[in-house]
Amino acid sequence: MGILDSLKKGLFGETSEDKLMKSISLPIFLKDFDIESNEIKELNRLLDNTSNENSRKKLENELNLQKYVHDGLSKVYYELKNSSVPFYGLYDLKLKVQDQGTNIDFLCLTNRFLCVVKVKSMQGNIEIDKQGSFSRWMKKDDKWHKEGIYSPLEQNRKSETFIKSVLKDEFNIVNMPIYSMVVFTNPKATLNFKECSEDILDKVFKFDLINTKLKGIIGETTYQGIDEKLTLVIAERFKQLNIAQETDYASKFNITKTEKAEEAKSEVAASLKTVPVDEPSNKVDIEYISNALKTYRTAIATSSKIPPYYVFNNEELDRILKAMPRTKEELLKVKGFGTVKVDKYGEDILKIIND
Repeated sequence: MGILDSLKKGLFGETSEDKLMKSISLPIFLKDFDIESNEIKELNRLLDNTSNENSRKKLENELNLQKYVHDGLSKVYYELKNSSVPFYGLYDLKLKVQDQGTNIDFLCLTNRFLCVVKVKSMQGNIEIDKQGSFSRWMKKDDKWHKEGIYSPLEQNRKSETFIKSVLKDEFNIVNMPIYSMVVFTNPKATLNFKECSEDILDKVFKFDLINTKLKGIIGETTYQGIDEKLTLVIAERFKQLNIAQETDYASKFNITKTEKAEEAKSEVAASLKTVPVDEPSNKVDIEYISNALKTYRTAIATSSKIPPYYVFNNEELDRILKAMPRTKEELLKVKGFGTVKVDKYGEDILKIIND
């Protein structure tokens, strides 16, 4: 810092520019946004392998909902990613320490403050009263209906408590400011604040104001800050605390065993298509058949959630390659292949050999 800069700071105090992190010049996401979420991928996979119309309808409804929510999250991510405020960002955190846990859509970390962002993609007229209680008015059959909503401010408050606990217990930091943002992404949704306090008004807003709010926090903060290297260490720690969770949509929508079997069969067919095929030859290609059978075994084991050796082990594979059975009767003569195993896998194994 030069003499002139020191004089300015002494006369006028720190500027917003002075309060920005210096080690980075733009937002850096350590846990980045997924262009297509795992939930959407899994729902698409189930749809591709489910023929039951009732199950398909449930999956399609859930898929549309997940796409709608994901679209809202992508809007907030775009605003944060293009912010002029440098910070370390973490997306979709599912945190747990012992018996405490919390879910956070976006967490922004600077050396002067942390910001918890909850994203809501709701439709309708959102009403927030002076106590911070949320409700929604929706029109159905020309009549308006009011329904209560679990307060996203309360969700953020729980996240703040969790973060403060980690900062205190692991880094001995007790006074780091943590700001709460509840961001609505549906452009048609209206926010109706009924005699709300300034504190609530400052925390709930539409997504296109998020960068304005971040700049406002920078300007207002009086916290002197921590070392910027420590800020990165803290961000990495929260990333480590994330516990990946996946929804079992097959169980959620009661997809039957028959449907799962069809799904497994489709996966096997798809996997076999990926095995490279050499130029046609009259000579049996043992290596090709071996690779194809291994691919088939892996696909069956993965889709059925069983160990690969349950399908056939390496010794049984060697016996198949040596015997080269062409019919079920010949396959039954291979040691390790009884009637049950042949009924389950015989047709596919013989198809691989005969083709």
